[in-house]
Amino acid sequence: FGYSDTFNHFLKQTQDIIIGIAKKNAEINNQASLANHAISVITSQLDELHQKITDYEELKQAINNQEYKLSPENPHQTALKKYQTQFQAQEDNSALKEEYLSQIPQNISELESSMANLSIQRASTGNFSLPDTSHRIKIDILKTQFLQNASQQLTTVENQITELKNQIEQANIQLKNNIIIAPETGTIHLNSEFEGKSLIPNGSEVAQIYPDIQKIKEVFITYYVTSEHVSLLKEKQGVRLSLEKVGNQTLTINETIQTIDKSATKTNQGNLFKVTALSKLSNKDSDVVQYGLQGRVTSVITRKSYFNYYKDKILNSFN
Repeated sequence: FGYSDTFNHFLKQTQDIIIGIAKKNAEINNQASLANHAISVITSQLDELHQKITDYEELKQAINNQEYKLSPENPHQTALKKYQTQFQAQEDNSALKEEYLSQIPQNISELESSMANLSIQRASTGNFSLPDTSHRIKIDILKTQFLQNASQQLTTVENQITELKNQIEQANIQLKNNIIIAPETGTIHLNSEFEGKSLIPNGSEVAQIYPDIQKIKEVFITYYVTSEHVSLLKEKQGVRLSLEKVGNQTLTINETIQTIDKSATKTNQGNLFKVTALSKLSNKDSDVVQYGLQGRVTSVITRKSYFNYYKDKILNSFN
């Protein structure tokens, strides 16, 4: 029924889900790695800009407080010394101080603007998808679908099995009703009236069981005679049946009349009387004689000597 193909199809779809999610997660991890690297670079740049702002603020504080020394890492130490030299050489120092201090806020503003742009860039860079962990859920859903489908197919097959069992049971009942068992062994003679018919009325005689000739070693011979000859026949009278080409030989069977119908039977040859004779067969004859054989019947009406036979024949010729 192809259930192994269905199971293999389920395994393939399961594998496709795992491979598809693994590929997707690999892309997500790669994007996350690139994003983390970009964030690290931006963070480093922000730290540098923040340090520059700190250095400018320290320079501003030193100018305002008339300090002569900055932090060792502060790159504005030269600018502070230059300011101090000019400050000591001039009498009106307010203009000089204003000139130096006016440049610092502008530089800090530019640095803060750069930091703002970098912060926005870092925030947007951090928007990446999380790894997909839904493969188990998807496989469970797929499993449920396949199990439901398999359950439906199982129900269909079980219904088909039940239906087939019912059909077999009905067929067995019909077969039982169609089988005719003979009460004894013998030769079957079918009733030609029902030949080729599929329906036969109950109680109809569809066949007759003839005795086994080889066992009983006797047969009934049936023949018909006209009304002008039937009066010459009587029960216990002798009859001879001549059969040609029976077992590649001519066979003659001696019989004795058993019954003579009292009324005629209507046939295509006119009204005829049915005569039945009984023949006792030898072992040899019972092996070759079969039901339905046809031959020539001779009835022995009377017995005469050859002298009387020819005498009557001669006398009849003169009459």
